[in-house]
Amino acid sequence: YWDAPHYEQYQNTNNNENSTYSGNFGFDYNIMDGLTANVEVNRRAYNRTSNVRSFIGVNTLATQAGYSEQSEVNEQNEMRASLRYNTNITDKLDINALVGYEAKQYRSIYTTANTSGGLAIPDFYTIANSVDKPGYSTTRRNNSNRGVYSSISLGYDSMLYLDGTYRYDWSSTAAADNNRVNTYSLMGSFLFDKLIDVDAISFAKVRVSYAEAPIFPGTYATSPTYGSGTAYGSLASLSVPNTLANPQLTGGIRNETEFGIDMRFLNNRLGFDVTYFEREDSGLPVAISAAGGSGYTGLSVNSKMTSSDGIEVMIKGTPIQTEDLRWDLSFNFATVSKTVDFIYDGIDRNILNSWLSWSSLDLQEIVGEEWGTFVGRTRKQDAQGNWIYQAGGNHDYENNQILGNVMPDVTGGITSNLQYKNWDLAIGIDFQDGGLYHSVTDMFSMASGQHEWTAGLNDKGNPKRDPVSAGGGIHQVGVYADGSTADFYRAPDSWAWGNWTRDDLWLVDASFVKLRQVRLG
Repeated sequence: YWDAPHYEQYQNTNNNENSTYSGNFGFDYNIMDGLTANVEVNRRAYNRTSNVRSFIGVNTLATQAGYSEQSEVNEQNEMRASLRYNTNITDKLDINALVGYEAKQYRSIYTTANTSGGLAIPDFYTIANSVDKPGYSTTRRNNSNRGVYSSISLGYDSMLYLDGTYRYDWSSTAAADNNRVNTYSLMGSFLFDKLIDVDAISFAKVRVSYAEAPIFPGTYATSPTYGSGTAYGSLASLSVPNTLANPQLTGGIRNETEFGIDMRFLNNRLGFDVTYFEREDSGLPVAISAAGGSGYTGLSVNSKMTSSDGIEVMIKGTPIQTEDLRWDLSFNFATVSKTVDFIYDGIDRNILNSWLSWSSLDLQEIVGEEWGTFVGRTRKQDAQGNWIYQAGGNHDYENNQILGNVMPDVTGGITSNLQYKNWDLAIGIDFQDGGLYHSVTDMFSMASGQHEWTAGLNDKGNPKRDPVSAGGGIHQVGVYADGSTADFYRAPDSWAWGNWTRDDLWLVDASFVKLRQVRLG
């Protein structure tokens, strides 16, 4: 539920100001024929400030005026240096080699302050106008990464290529004495369009690859940190984190195998690219659930294993191409299935997010199930499919039931780019099929009477919002717990509040078709 629109527009304001800065500096130096040095330095900064007012007026939801301010600063610095060498060993055999070093630093500061107890002077929105001691908190995060890498690529007769890489990565977020992860990759590709010598085929390539990448713990997962908040009298206020830090936490590894084919026809007017992949994450740093009696609700460990597989398909073409007019069109879709193989010894499920724990709903990962499972409360039905009602008219329910999954079945998009002389019209459309999301909007709008379902006529032809005694209400049909017939009418608001925590009511199909962009220039 919300205040009237004029309050939201002019009184309950939420102002944001964002700014982004980025800068790049680099140079290349040709040491000798075939040997080149490169150095690059990048800096990016994102700043955000916001303030929120809570107004007291006629029939407003808020019963106490208030004001809050937030500021956020994020900085990322990167430096890369490399030596690259390339040469032709023979007329048909060439080699490219690279060695490099990179360093990254991340820093963020988030500060928030809010009034407490209302505003001393009405309609004067500043933190200093707080009736009681203002609330204050700040969060700082710093981490850094280092890496050295090498790669080599061999090409034969512009048809056969073999590439390999090897990396060492260090992260400040892992255990100080074990913060390095070694990874490598291999890829082979074969361009076979010259061998088949078909005029209609402009390009043809098959490829296969295997690659690894490190996944390091989050910031401060290896050492205890304390949150600073509003002072209690003259004493400082610190909060203990819910997840116990693990000083032995290390980085995990993601490995992926891919097979693909890329073909183009009719002088590149038509083409497709198909990829099949298999992915496995192992030894991931993860927070597993712990008994609250221990003083913590989570424990950081290296353990979790997940496996994924899927396909990615792109079809593209140029239906129209003249001297002044060109129309490029592409369509892509992808599928992915991600399964939880292992979490930790003795643990077969883990809570990923419990932001709706007050409604009994969790997002979980369960061994043997697809990742991202909704577990919560669902309405009961008997063997014949009838709804079972409690004596008070609410739906009877069962706890800890698997309700569905967040993962979509298919994602994809369509991109159209029409060029006429110097004009360009680009249109992008995205879509998704499958998956679920929990709609708090439906949940609250039903209970507050703002959802369309709470209005209109019932099966008697009377307004639902009329008193039940006058023929209004919504019709409920089923059985009671003792098996007797349930057939009654109930006011919409009473129904919504009474069934507030039946989570299956508020899960919505996440399928969509979205216009991503329209650009004319």
